[in-house]
Amino acid sequence: MNKTILITGASSGIGEATSLYFAQQGWQVIATMRNPEKEKDHIKEPNIFVTRLEVTEPASVETAIQQGIQKFGKIDVLINNAGYGQQGLFEAVSPEKIQEQFDVNVFGLMHVTRAMLPQQLRMARIVCGTWPVLILNNW
Repeated sequence: MNKTILITGASSGIGEATSLYFAQQGWQVIATMRNPEKEKDHIKEPNIFVTRLEVTEPASVETAIQQGIQKFGKIDVLINNAGYGQQGLFEAVSPEKIQEQFDVNVFGLMHVTRAMLPQQLRMARIVCGTWPVLILNNW
């Protein structure tokens, strides 16, 4: 049976590369992103399912997880990759911008992890980090 992985923030960068890598290794990939209608590269891979997931919207998180399970039957691994960095002087960044970043990078990760726990406690692994570096052997 094929392994299934859900990756947040899969529209570009490390998330995109990770989803394509796992697909090429034969995994079933649930590639999630805020704007899947703009996606072009992932659609070419038959074992990648692209769906919308906004980490700051718990309903969106639940929907994406349920769609992934409906498509592939299970989720073995979650990679919490969604996030972003800000540049600049700390004193120049508004409290609102700092809150927005925490909403995505911290609380968003927590929303996704919490929503996955019922599935994960049965069978899977969770990898958290804005930019995870993974070596998966025999998962």
